[in-house]
Amino acid sequence: MNKTVISIVILTVLALVFLTLVSFGPLKGLKKTPGPNPESLKPIAQNLTPPSPPTSTSSPALPSPPNSAAVIYNNVDVTENHYQVSVPHSWQMTAGDKPGSYNIAYQGGAGQIRLMDVPDNTTLELFLLSREEPRLKKEVSGYQRLDYQKSIINGANSYELVFEEGSEAKLRTIAAYITGQDQAAVITLRVGTADFENLRPSFDNLINSFQWKNK
Repeated sequence: MNKTVISIVILTVLALVFLTLVSFGPLKGLKKTPGPNPESLKPIAQNLTPPSPPTSTSSPALPSPPNSAAVIYNNVDVTENHYQVSVPHSWQMTAGDKPGSYNIAYQGGAGQIRLMDVPDNTTLELFLLSREEPRLKKEVSGYQRLDYQKSIINGANSYELVFEEGSEAKLRTIAAYITGQDQAAVITLRVGTADFENLRPSFDNLINSFQWKNK
């Protein structure tokens, strides 16, 4: 075996070792993580019709109120997890900390849309009840569950949790966990308890508008 062949073999082995370390080993942090796509922050259209109400699996769904003053965002940050959502035009949408996420600001409150990994050996509902809610109970001061509903939103199973936090100036949060082919989507919307019912129609419209775009 000549020197050229030996050199090629050595370089190939080194490349394979480096690739393994980057993908699975201590050098995994060097692997480039995709950032937010600027297209995800551009409203693509005005939504002139209300989104379809979800199909409830536990109780009849109530019709959604009109949602004529809303804009549509298409999140294209993560290839396997493109999605579309409709948001009131007066709300502020900015890129979240991780690709596929948004921070949402509106009068009196704030929210977030993010992607969440769910282990292959469980379901989203079991993960929510056995891992997510116990985490919330530990991390959220004065956590109190007020409601839990199952529904189907644009063909995807959804599990909606409403809870309250705080002792004096209480806050109320609605959190929707929506199943996806690769990752789940989590929409959380928080506001003072006194203003929750006034904003609830807008919260419901946003959640009900969520739709995965990967087919």
